[in-house]
Amino acid sequence: MRNILFIGRFQPPHFGHKKTILRLLKSQKKLTIAIGSSNKCDENNPFSAKERLYLLKKIIPKRYVCNTKFAFLADNKSNAKWVSVVAHRFPKEKYVVVSANKLVRSLLKKAGYVLDHSSLYNRKLWEGKKIRSLIRNSKDYSTRIPSQILKTISKKSKKLVKKKKF
Repeated sequence: MRNILFIGRFQPPHFGHKKTILRLLKSQKKLTIAIGSSNKCDENNPFSAKERLYLLKKIIPKRYVCNTKFAFLADNKSNAKWVSVVAHRFPKEKYVVVSANKLVRSLLKKAGYVLDHSSLYNRKLWEGKKIRSLIRNSKDYSTRIPSQILKTISKKSKKLVKKKKF
C-alpha cells in the first residue's frame, strides 16, 4: 500500500483541509503533509511555513499524530525542477498524491504519479483565497476555520491587516 502525500499551501488551514486530512488518516496508515510555498511569505502567503506547521499539528487528533509526517516544499521558478525535487523526496512508487492545485496535479500526473481523485470538501465555502479575502476585508471567516486554531489565526491576521501586509 502506498503512502499518501497531501500537498497544499494551507494559507490558512481550514475545515476543508481538516476534513481531507481526517478522511485520509482514517483510510490510510501513513500520511505526509507537504506544506507548499514554504519559501514564500507575502500577501498570498501570509503565514510562514513554521506557522502553518504549528496550525496543522493543532487540528490533527492526537490518535493520528504518530501516523502523520510533515515536510516543507518550496516553490521553484522551474516546474521541471520542482517536479524533480518532489520525485527525489517522495518517489512515485511509494506515494499517492492529493492536492487541490490544478498545476500540481497536472505536473505530477505527467510525471507518473497516481492521483487521489476524491472530491474536495465544500470548495465554494472553504477555499484559502476566499478566506484570505474575508480576513483582508475584515469580514467574518470564523465558520471556515477549525476552532483549535481560530484564535491563533485571528491574532496573526489582525497584526497583518494592521500592517497592510495581508
